[in-house]
Amino acid sequence: MELNLKNIIFVWGDLGAGSNFIKNSILLHNYCHFPVRTEKYKDRLSYLNNEIYPLELSLSEWMSKEYILRNFVSNYGYDFTLGNYKGEDLQDLLNDNCKELLKTQKVVFTIHEFNSVIALRNRYNNIKIFFVRPITDFSFCWQIRAYNNKLPIESMHNFTFKDDIKKQREEFIALHGDDIYIRENLKNMMEIMKQRLDDWITWSNNNNIVQINLEDVIYNKNNYIENIYKEIQLVVELEKHNKLYDAWIRLHWPVDETLMWKYFDTHLFKKLKINLFTC
Repeated sequence: MELNLKNIIFVWGDLGAGSNFIKNSILLHNYCHFPVRTEKYKDRLSYLNNEIYPLELSLSEWMSKEYILRNFVSNYGYDFTLGNYKGEDLQDLLNDNCKELLKTQKVVFTIHEFNSVIALRNRYNNIKIFFVRPITDFSFCWQIRAYNNKLPIESMHNFTFKDDIKKQREEFIALHGDDIYIRENLKNMMEIMKQRLDDWITWSNNNNIVQINLEDVIYNKNNYIENIYKEIQLVVELEKHNKLYDAWIRLHWPVDETLMWKYFDTHLFKKLKINLFTC
């Protein structure tokens, strides 16, 4: 069965960058395949607002909700978020259900690992890839806080230890406590992510990647969502997008209080060369 590559969309972003929200906003359009059944609700917006971004949702429950819509394997045959993609033919990876869907609908994937994105672009030069990234110190800090607020310590990505990570983390916490571990891992995370952000932007500039300014996403400004829809040759229903944005952003802290987080301090920012005057 021939694969309609024009109907495949990838949303790429690093930890906490809002790539899942962008995916979900694209999924509001009926021309895009929605990965779960929604008969209980009057439309996709109602489903997303009630099941993925409910008003009472705590940040600690966030990831379990997001994973409801990450059923890529059962729907499409492959999950690109796992970071295993090495440039294989999508004809071999995607299942017959996905191939049939692509005849009449668009299918939206998220992807996170840089090497997988490189392999995808090298194999398919014209496939649509959106890269959500911060370009200001403020939006970078928002991204870091968004990620760290949503995960318990044992689920956070490791940026500190090598080899037996679990054992080293447990020993470090036993000696220094949870708070010191979070601060150390956060510092290392920010150093690593700032460096790879620069690398990813440079690569994207040279490889036909559509880049989305995270600050536009945070503030819902500059027609960024209209531009995304234009790239995929659809027309956004702004009222629905705005309602989804409201449901999503209200689950975070007030945007203007982003730097008022106990793990952010001037010593950390000075070490990382983050300019508070741009935050």
